Amino acid sequence: MAKKAAIPRRRPRLIIKVVLVVLALYIVGTYISLQTQLQEARTLHAELKHAQALEQQKTQQLREEVESELDHSYIAKVAREKLGYVMPGERVYIDANGR
Repeated sequence: MAKKAAIPRRRPRLIIKVVLVVLALYIVGTYISLQTQLQEARTLHAELKHAQALEQQKTQQLREEVESELDHSYIAKVAREKLGYVMPGERVYIDANGR
């Protein structure tokens, strides 16, 4: 029988090391990518939370406005500002300069 040449054992160890290095690089790359996505999601969450607070404030103002519509002073204010009405006996002065 012919003697087989001994296969050096360094080659499998080298392959294992290369595979481990590639795997480690993949894990680090994935981790960095996920951290970036997480930071973007946190930023978006903060922006949406701020927008929600603004919308809640607007909603509260509109609710107060709807509740005050029955108030006589509010009706008079809207009639003066938006419709141009005046109370009986009042005089209206018009600025000739258009201001």
